Amino acid sequence: DLSTGGIYYEYEDTDSDGTPDYLDLDSDNDGVEDSTEGHDANSDGFPDVIPTGMDSDNDGLDDAFDIVNGWSILFNSIGSNAPLQNTDGMHSRDWRDDDDDNDGKPTISEDLNFDDDDDNTPNYLDSYFDGIMFIPNGFSPNDDGDHDYFEIYYFENYPNAKIEIYNRWGNLVYEQEEYGNSDRWGIADMWWDGRSTHKWTVGSEKLPPGTYFYILFLNDGSEPETGSVFLNR
Repeated sequence: DLSTGGIYYEYEDTDSDGTPDYLDLDSDNDGVEDSTEGHDANSDGFPDVIPTGMDSDNDGLDDAFDIVNGWSILFNSIGSNAPLQNTDGMHSRDWRDDDDDNDGKPTISEDLNFDDDDDNTPNYLDSYFDGIMFIPNGFSPNDDGDHDYFEIYYFENYPNAKIEIYNRWGNLVYEQEEYGNSDRWGIADMWWDGRSTHKWTVGSEKLPPGTYFYILFLNDGSEPETGSVFLNR
């Protein structure tokens, strides 16, 4: 409080949603609450400590975080067992990092709390899957620089793939040979940007938000990959 001689600090708002981090349950808007990303020492995708809802010494920390190794350190203004969790060792702590394991896949697009390799670490904290094709279930082509394209991760091994996108009425709205092939299309046009390439939508009109369905032909002798993707503007 400046009126009592305090020093003003500009509050941090990592995800620029208008709510400062200290009031935001998910500061980086990655789909995992700060209570987990700030205190999950065993990396199982669940918080290690459940807040009590009390702050007996008014130090700004819940009483649950004022205990170390079973010993209460209430009324010690510097006492806390809350770790500065940073799974990938990068410059941002997990609660301000939308890619906690630095595997190139945004946390919000990964299956939270799923552990596909059964190593007791959820996928979003596990970079083990580097190099394995991953198809996100949503993207937001709103030109903000984040997830503007239906990008398939680790897709370099399928330069001859073809994709078809359909709306909920079964109309083909987009198709492209050699999908994701930057040598063929260049960086700007290698992925779907949420526009239609068929005349019934009047040229390259931006498609409305909603669920669309894809058929991805890898053309490597395997069965096509099929699924849905949510387009959100």
